[in-house]
Amino acid sequence: MGKHVTAIRLFSTLDTGNHPTAEPFDASICGFSGMYLTDWTGPEGELKEISFRIGTPCFAGDTMTMTGKVVKKHTEGGQHLVDVEYDFAVPERRNCGGTGTIALPTRG
Repeated sequence: MGKHVTAIRLFSTLDTGNHPTAEPFDASICGFSGMYLTDWTGPEGELKEISFRIGTPCFAGDTMTMTGKVVKKHTEGGQHLVDVEYDFAVPERRNCGGTGTIALPTRG
């Protein structure tokens, strides 16, 4: 697999006037991480492990670009697994990065 890129536009339901609101929080970033990995694999992929580290905050109105790449393919316990490294970036800064392990369906 080459590099996989996705971009999403962040929004907020909070009325903050002219003050930027740091969103999303850790739980949302974790959700985005899982969504990014499972969107790539499709419905038959199974997320086995995920880790992430929050960097700088993101704000409503930011465009978050998500990139990732497969760094290892292996078989364990009869499952075909891939290890993925990914990064989320908002304009001019890194928001989050992490790793995941995904079980892929066998071709048959």
